Amino acid sequence: MFADIRSVKYLFKYIYKGLDHVIAMIAGPINRIQQYIDARYMNIAEGVNSLLSFKKHMEWPPITQLVVHLLGQHNVIFNENEDLVAVAERAAHQKTTLTAYFAYNAQNADGRNVVYADFPTDHVWKIRGKVWSA
Repeated sequence: MFADIRSVKYLFKYIYKGLDHVIAMIAGPINRIQQYIDARYMNIAEGVNSLLSFKKHMEWPPITQLVVHLLGQHNVIFNENEDLVAVAERAAHQKTTLTAYFAYNAQNADGRNVVYADFPTDHVWKIRGKVWSA
């Protein structure tokens, strides 16, 4: 009986421990933002839970992902059949949480003393209008 319990513990440990990752760069400038985005991963158990739409935990209050990017270098999603001029024009006017943070602070004084990481504690991100509101 004792050997059976140890074998189950051994299997459980190595099935759910996750993957080992290595990031290697051969040459070129270091992009810290892209390194942060690429460093996120899911192990097998998280992948199955995500595919089956199981909730991992209750998030309250809801969590807002704060996008970090350089000026004009935010991610743009488009179809391969779309016209490139239309995609570039849409990307130029696209709002992110970071650009909306700067726009909010340009118009309102109440958020100027709050850093970007703490901004969601006092303000709400409106997905439909892509704006922050107090």
